[in-house]
Amino acid sequence: MNRSIGIVGTGALARNLFAAFKRQPHYSITVYGRSKNDAKFFSEQFCPSLDGLLSCELIFLAVSDRAIEKLAHDLEAFTGILVHCSGATPILTNRPKTGVLYPLQSFSKEQLTDFSVVPLLVEGSTKEAENILVEIANNLSRHVERVTSTERLKLHLAAVFAQNFSNHLIALAQEYVKGEGLNFTLLEPLLKLGIETAISSDAMALQSGPARRGDQITIDKHLNLIEKHERLLHLYQTLSKSIEQTYEKNI
Repeated sequence: MNRSIGIVGTGALARNLFAAFKRQPHYSITVYGRSKNDAKFFSEQFCPSLDGLLSCELIFLAVSDRAIEKLAHDLEAFTGILVHCSGATPILTNRPKTGVLYPLQSFSKEQLTDFSVVPLLVEGSTKEAENILVEIANNLSRHVERVTSTERLKLHLAAVFAQNFSNHLIALAQEYVKGEGLNFTLLEPLLKLGIETAISSDAMALQSGPARRGDQITIDKHLNLIEKHERLLHLYQTLSKSIEQTYEKNI
């Protein structure tokens, strides 16, 4: 079905969403953003005025969470379905037709993601709005789920633990190894196999390491190495304690 789509935003999510919609021949797309530097990416589909989106059937707010409420107010005259793309923001309730299309993925401006493999979490303020969003989501991705705002927030939290926190730990490990003049690529096979196995199996059962074994001698050696690295020391102690408490009956 032909649909007119508006996108507010020019960042990583907006670019990836725009590219995904552009692959669908039955969607006409208009993009609004404040950054003139980003206008080139959207070519003739870029619109310099928010009012240029008012004739669209749906408008997707691909912006930061803190900008959603203000933009919803600025688009008060819009009569179509106003959709935000946030995992942590509840569905808008101050207008008749609203929705959420949340891609459970991290995006980059530099490298476009294949949307067909991105899980899309959908919610609508009405059955009609939700059905339209499900139809659109199914055109973009092979993984579409209807979820409530509460369920979406819980999945967003899980994503922070699983991806954001783990990425931060990898970044700290890279920084530490580089600072010690060592080769981080030696850890890459361990990381790749560990992540792949954790995803395909029971991560809880696969836990290894000195804290899992109750190996205090090795833990103390590690703590001595990082005693002057306050952040690393705190994280090592906190995570080791969590692992010990999880498996204390089996140590």
